[in-house]
Amino acid sequence: MARVSFCPASVAGQISPQDPDSLILSAHWVEEQAALEHLGMDSGYDGEPLRHWLCGEAAPGIVYTVKVK
Repeated sequence: MARVSFCPASVAGQISPQDPDSLILSAHWVEEQAALEHLGMDSGYDGEPLRHWLCGEAAPGIVYTVKVK
C-alpha cells in the first residue's frame, strides 16, 4: 500500500477522495514536514522520487520508473 502526500501552501476544508474500491484508509491534512516524513514510512513504497518533486529538487522533465517484481 502506498502513501502519497502533498504539501500545499495553505489548506482548508475536508479531503473527500473518490475511492470506489475503498483502498484509502484515511485522508487528512498534515504539516509539510510531517507529510515528507510519511513518505519514508512504508518500506514497500519508494517515496524519494515524490519527495524530490514536492521539495522542488527534481530536474524538469525527469522520469522515474519502478520495476515491479
